Amino acid sequence: MTDVFSLTDGRILMSDTDGTVVFDTDERLFTATDELTGSISMDELVARNNNSNDIPFLNIDTYHAIGRCNEAADTVRGSFYVTTSGGSQGLSDIGWFNASGSYVHYWGSIPGVLGSPAQALVTQCVVYTFVCFGGGAYLHQRVQMKATISLSSGVTNTITVLPTTFRYKLLVGTWI
Repeated sequence: MTDVFSLTDGRILMSDTDGTVVFDTDERLFTATDELTGSISMDELVARNNNSNDIPFLNIDTYHAIGRCNEAADTVRGSFYVTTSGGSQGLSDIGWFNASGSYVHYWGSIPGVLGSPAQALVTQCVVYTFVCFGGGAYLHQRVQMKATISLSSGVTNTITVLPTTFRYKLLVGTWI
């Protein structure tokens, strides 16, 4: 039989009856230093392309400030809810999601040679991540979008990502 509780040299160890460790004070624990609740809206994103030599490409890497936090904070936990204006895109209006990682809001491709799916290239990617550093909490927006090249004079191809709003309930802190 395995001990389910032990206290040795200031270390507390708790195990299941089969010996599986379920709690160990030598592991670091998350400590929330700040709670942030609010919302932030992102503008519509549009990539356009025509048959001119000018090939526009959206390449955005921005940190949108959402609040102040403890200088030692380096981890964000919590949840967010996404809505879009003018239609549905991404996870719009379907529930609260875990804010501990990156959220891919939009992912798209353009067809390759003669529209072959086997030749498709991923050319649209819109990703959001809640992060904190240096006493600030941010929503990191990473966008790379390119519309399909137009082969006809006077025709412009467009890719649009609708305006997006994030409601969030976050715990910001560090591991001690």
